[in-house]
Amino acid sequence: MKVNRSSTWRRLLLIATVFALVAAACTSDGADPTTTTAAGGGGETTTTQGSGDSTVPSGGEDEIVLQAVMSEEATDLHPLTTGQQGKGHVFQAIFMPLLETDNEKQIISRLLESWEMSEDAQTATLVLRDDIEWNDGEQLTAEDVYMSLTMYLDANISNRAARIGGVLGQQDFIDGNADTIEGLTIVDDFTVTVDLENPDAAWLPNIAAQAEDLPILPHHVLGDVPHSEMLDHEYFRTYPVSSGPYQLVEFVDGQYAEFV
Repeated sequence: MKVNRSSTWRRLLLIATVFALVAAACTSDGADPTTTTAAGGGGETTTTQGSGDSTVPSGGEDEIVLQAVMSEEATDLHPLTTGQQGKGHVFQAIFMPLLETDNEKQIISRLLESWEMSEDAQTATLVLRDDIEWNDGEQLTAEDVYMSLTMYLDANISNRAARIGGVLGQQDFIDGNADTIEGLTIVDDFTVTVDLENPDAAWLPNIAAQAEDLPILPHHVLGDVPHSEMLDHEYFRTYPVSSGPYQLVEFVDGQYAEFV
């Protein structure tokens, strides 16, 4: 079964008042929003029906184009480089993170069936839902989670390594003394365990707190790419394969990101 991304998406890079504007527009003229454009820099947020004279891409007669100002411009869309809030907004639109927090600061997940930390606070178990697909039809599995965590834990390429660190064998991997991170294990197609060097009951909440910056990436696209080539890989400029409710159409540095 495929996930209905439109119905599961609840946090599109906008504040609640913008959601209200969209809902009002849909109610008044019966159209569904099909194109979303988030513009960088200052200015007002507007919703436009039809082609209009917008300075950013606009929809046709049957489309509603939502133009929303990002709180911070994104100068790139690479998850391994220094974070910017605008970049995180884009990731929220095109990916589903492992864990995130709701408005009441409770940990939730659209990607996982369950998550738990062991009683000794040294082993996290992550169980994926079995009905999530990438937008090219491939199933999202434990291999995607394993590969993504391995990337983020590699301080040679990732500025997230220290923030989510403490994983068993992480330093040996960073130093080149091991080919894999000992503490990361694929248990089955939908389960990954993470063993920590020391007890850390805050490890899972820490992952949730950084949800915007840690998108799970497709193993079937990036699995054979050496870490030394990740920072310059074409995938991170276009994101042709993603798992979220929206797909990136175009990103213009410092100007706008367009989704469908």
